[in-house]
Formats: sequence, C-alpha cells, structure tokens
Amino acid sequence: MANVKLLPPSLQSLTLFARIFEEGHAKALTQLSSHTPLLEQLILRGEFHFVDTNPAKSLHLRHLRDVDLTQSSMSSCDFQYLCHLLCESPVAKLSIHLKQPLIDELHSAPPLFPFLRHLMFCGDPDIAHGFLKKLTSTNLLEFCIEHNNNITRLGAYKSLLGLLHERFSHSLKSLHLNFGRHQKDVHLYDFMTNTLMALRPLVEAGLEDLRYSMPIIISTLPEELQNALDPSFWPETTAFSFSTHAQRLCDQEPEQDMMFWALI
Repeated sequence: MANVKLLPPSLQSLTLFARIFEEGHAKALTQLSSHTPLLEQLILRGEFHFVDTNPAKSLHLRHLRDVDLTQSSMSSCDFQYLCHLLCESPVAKLSIHLKQPLIDELHSAPPLFPFLRHLMFCGDPDIAHGFLKKLTSTNLLEFCIEHNNNITRLGAYKSLLGLLHERFSHSLKSLHLNFGRHQKDVHLYDFMTNTLMALRPLVEAGLEDLRYSMPIIISTLPEELQNALDPSFWPETTAFSFSTHAQRLCDQEPEQDMMFWALI
C-alpha cells in the first residue's frame, strides 16, 4: 500500500490504483482524508475490496466534488461501504460502473450522495433504476447512462425514464442516452420510437439538453424516425443531438498532467 503521508497536503486530484486481492483499501482512504484535506477529485481504478469488520466512518474530505469509479471493480457491498465513507463529502459529480444492484441494508444507511448534481452511469438500466431510487439528492441536473451489454430491454428504459420524470423533472436539465456499440434481442425501430416518446414528458417538464447515441446507419431508418432525430423535432430544448458514435466514459483516460497517481 502506498504511503499516503507522502502525498502533498495541497493535492486537489488523485488517482488510486488497487492491486488485485490487496487489503487495506479502507485504511488507505481513511489516511487519505487526513493528509489531503483539499482534495477535490478522486479516481479509483482496479479491484477495490474494503475488508473491515468495523462500521464505516465517513471521511473528512470537505472539498471533494468529483468521484470517478468507471474504471474500478467492486461488489455491491464494497460500493455501499464506500458510500458510507463518502456520505459527508459534498460530491456533486459521480461517474460509476455498477455491475450488481445495490442490496437493501439491514442497518440504517447514511444519506446517499445528498449533494449530487451530475450522474454518469455505466451499466444496466435496471441497476441504474435501483441506484436512483436510493439516491438522497432530489436536485439532479445531469444524467448520462451508457448501455454496455448485449441485451437492451425497452421496458427497462421506459421504467428508468419514468423514474427520472417522477423524481427529477423539476431539476433535470441534461440527459444523454448512449446505447453503445452492439444491440441484440431488440426491434431497433420500435425501441428507438418508444424511447424517444418516453423522453417527451421530461422535455415538456424543462429538459434543455438532450443527447441520443445509437450505433446505426441513419439512412436505413423510416422517414418518421429520421424526422424524430432532427433537432427541429425538439423545439423545447436548447440543444438536441443525435450521434451514431459517442465517446464512452468507460473508455476515457484521465489527464495525466493534472493529477497525482498512487498505487495501493
């Protein structure tokens, strides 16, 4: 495990790489909070496992605004332990890749990211739905979901968009649906038509920036669907964009010259 004491106290951005099966990750993050009081951005990469028999105590990272977990791997229990650690930090932007749904905790859970404004989610829409239901924040400004498996279920996306309208339509201003590279087990035209229709209530409620990404050849689409993907079809928005390829959060690399890197 890296010696956290060697980190400069003025550090504002940090990337932590975890060794596989290495223990002590909870201890490292606890030390981190006392030695980097000005930390604003935290990126975790690798396989994290918080082996600790004691209840998690929140970290004193009073300036932490941005947490990126898109390149980290952890179980739902480990993720919820991390949520305990960060529950008092003013995290406004969270980027995550969840592969497992959150479990219902037996003990009282702390507020789940009460200051969150920007959520970038990589994974299944059902898991995203479960996370949003547990989210404490009710003032989400931006939501992006990247679909990253080979099964796309229309019902799951309609349910997700319905929840976004129910809980966040008063605050949500930006939404990006990114359907990745491959689509199987789905009638493409029907899926696109119905998801675009399901977006209407959010737009009418005040959504300003709408982005829709699907890896297709647009010239093969029916005319009415092509029209629905034109910005003129969405006059209520200030920005509408459709793309056949969008950069994925899970593929991005952090700027090396802007942060400190550490291996634990």
